[in-house]
Amino acid sequence: MILKITSIDANKALFNENIIKQFRKLTLYSSSGLNKELDNLTCLAQTKKVNAKMVAAHIGNTMVGWCLLSREPSHFSFYNGNYSKKLAEKYTLLEIFVSSKHRGMGIGTALIKRAKVLFSITKGQPFAIAPHSKAGNALFNKLAMKNYKLDGIEL
Repeated sequence: MILKITSIDANKALFNENIIKQFRKLTLYSSSGLNKELDNLTCLAQTKKVNAKMVAAHIGNTMVGWCLLSREPSHFSFYNGNYSKKLAEKYTLLEIFVSSKHRGMGIGTALIKRAKVLFSITKGQPFAIAPHSKAGNALFNKLAMKNYKLDGIEL
C-alpha cells in the first residue's frame, strides 16, 4: 500500500466540484460536521479568502481519508457550543474522517502529522478537536496533541 498525503488550500478546493464531491463522499452523512464546515466555508469563500486547508489521503486514485483545518468560525453546533470567532482566533479547528474500510492502517495518524506541520495556518496554536469515538480520542492522545475539546465521547 502506498499512501499519498497532500495539502490543499481551501480557497482552491472549494471551487473545484470534483474535489468537493470526493470530500463529501468521505463523511458520516449529509448533516455531519465536515459537511457543515464545507457548506460554511463555501459560503464564506464567495466573499473573502478563507483561512483553511484540507489534507487528503489517497491510496492509488482513491481518496481514503481527509482532514480539515480551519481558523474560520463555524455554525455547526458542537456539544460545548459553537466554534465562535473568539475560539477561531485561539485554536485551529481540526476535523478528520477516514473511510471505515481503511481505519487502523495509520492513515489518521499520517493526516494529523501533516496537519501539525501546516504552521502557515495553525501558527503553532493548539487544535480544537471533536473526536466521536474511543479510537479517535485515543489517536489524538497518542499523538500528544494539546487540544481544546469541542465535542465528542464520554470516556
